[in-house]
Amino acid sequence: MFTKKTGISIAVFTLVFILLFGSLSFADRKKPKDIKESDWYYGAVESMIRKGIINGYDDNTFRPQNQVNRVEFSTMMVRTLKIPIVKSKWSSFDDVKSNYWGNVYIEAAKPYLTGYKLGEKILFKPLESAVREDMAVALVKGLKYNIDNPDYTVLDQFTDKNKISKNLKPYVAVAVEKKLMNGLLLSDGTLEFRPQKSLTRAEAAALLLKVIDEEKITFDEEKIILDDTSGTSSTTSSAISIDENISSNEDEDSIISKVPTVTVKVDEKKVKVKWSKVSKINLKGYKVVVSKYNSAPKYPNDGYLYWITDLDEREAEFDITKYYNGGDFGGKFEAGSKYFVSVTAYYEDEKVPGNAIEITMPNSTEDDDED
Repeated sequence: MFTKKTGISIAVFTLVFILLFGSLSFADRKKPKDIKESDWYYGAVESMIRKGIINGYDDNTFRPQNQVNRVEFSTMMVRTLKIPIVKSKWSSFDDVKSNYWGNVYIEAAKPYLTGYKLGEKILFKPLESAVREDMAVALVKGLKYNIDNPDYTVLDQFTDKNKISKNLKPYVAVAVEKKLMNGLLLSDGTLEFRPQKSLTRAEAAALLLKVIDEEKITFDEEKIILDDTSGTSSTTSSAISIDENISSNEDEDSIISKVPTVTVKVDEKKVKVKWSKVSKINLKGYKVVVSKYNSAPKYPNDGYLYWITDLDEREAEFDITKYYNGGDFGGKFEAGSKYFVSVTAYYEDEKVPGNAIEITMPNSTEDDDED
């Protein structure tokens, strides 16, 4: 059972998660249309939505196969464990600025997460996908299991055991021993743990529910375990309730994710792209990005179709007649060819790509316009 932490406002935490993960709730609306009761993750998703930890989207979907990045995973851990938010004037990580929207969640969830050490730098890599070995650390720490004498022999069943980060092996061993996590059975009968496999929203819901119910360091990049003392200072941070953070529009924007969630609709002639609201702090606009060969296109690497500077505009439409700037296909679309469509949020100090959608380009509208 959860214990209530001082300074947490449940109502405002719910608002934060609505802003981060959508506004759909089993209690408020019908169940998401893209999950069904026969799905292995249905019960976990239902429970986590009901508890307000991971929500669905306004189009009545849950998108169970969407990947969870590391800053989103931090936010889920904060919500699962009811960790008080700490407003910091600093960041423990060289790649996370103190004013980054996710810094408060990363710092609060740090005792349950992993980081990276590269030379003298400590990195968090907020936009990289959270992976299965990260979840092992979170589960074991969240449930307060002892890792002093792990039974490493439980890892012998996995053909890819050597791919587990050295500093994380005790946590993976305990997670497997305690049956918190299982291997993945292949068609040839062998078993893999797949420590670097990206977590999906469905997997995160199922695994974090276990918490409720019951050194990532390399000089070439070795994973490290983060503790609650690294980089902390009582003179530079103080615990506050989250509602103190959203007392103004600017503060509210600082809580919203910078990562656009992209959806695409294709009809016989047009492609319509829509994306979610993102933080407006230091936001300059949006780049609509298309690639023929890169399944995760982003600006500036893959050029752009539109440069949208109206920060309230969150949709764009195009067809085969539009000319593309840069990219990997020569500026002209081809009817019937497959492309990957995404949106990059363009900030003063960074460019944040959203998810990509694969489409088949519809036919030209030129003939119709001539009639």
